[in-house]
Amino acid sequence: MYRIFYGDKTIFDPYGNENEVVSDASLSANLNASAYLDFKMAINHPLYRVIAEKSDIVKLLWDDNVLFEGQIESIDIDIKGTKSVSCVSALDYLNDTIVRPYSTIKGESDLTAPSSVDGYFQWLIDQHNKNVKDSNKLFYIGVNQGANLQQNNFIYRSSTNNPTTASEISSQIIDALGGYLSMRYEDGRHILDLDSDIHSMNAQIIDFGVNLTDFSKKIATNDQYTALIAKGGSPQFMNGGFESGDFSYWESHPDTAIVTDKAQEGSYSSYFIEGVAT
Repeated sequence: MYRIFYGDKTIFDPYGNENEVVSDASLSANLNASAYLDFKMAINHPLYRVIAEKSDIVKLLWDDNVLFEGQIESIDIDIKGTKSVSCVSALDYLNDTIVRPYSTIKGESDLTAPSSVDGYFQWLIDQHNKNVKDSNKLFYIGVNQGANLQQNNFIYRSSTNNPTTASEISSQIIDALGGYLSMRYEDGRHILDLDSDIHSMNAQIIDFGVNLTDFSKKIATNDQYTALIAKGGSPQFMNGGFESGDFSYWESHPDTAIVTDKAQEGSYSSYFIEGVAT
């Protein structure tokens, strides 16, 4: 069963206090980005006046497995007093530290970073762990396949702009070289994996009405037409007046259009039977 905690306090437990209820709970995640846990809390919830942004740790558990850990990023309150709570995952902790000026060339800056991709990634995480003040925001490297992202595993990197650790990993590794950054929770630790490619797949079969319980389909008619509207113009007989019945040009050029629409600047083919235009 799912349970949500705020520090050591319970936000949601299906077998707990009858007021420990949330609605519209959802967990969303994107590749190489932080995950988000969103839910709504009624005004009679025991923790209604306790929860606050960036205060305590929020956890989502399935039985004893941690599916999400992070902090409250924003709280919106509607006219009925219901709180819409948005939590961002622990991967966002990498935005809490900055990378001091560095270079992968020794002597070019006060800090020297490794010039190998895997070593550079490990160094960035080590710098984060060194500078972050909260021990709950430490990271540990699990899989590090950075060496596979560059043919000779050699890079030049430097910075004097004090970027966040998250932005430096994103711009200098993921965006520049590729790879996939993911985070998992293991024994109370945040484990970061840098994979060079996607090497696993979900073998779960999705069945409508079984484990696919919500579905919507939208049909739009923006590109459909139900009527044709004819637009008039002012025809003009080519090489002669239409009323004069001057068909000599058409008789000598039977494969060309003989009437033009002056309003639309286009041509329309006309044919004559016994001197009558059709």
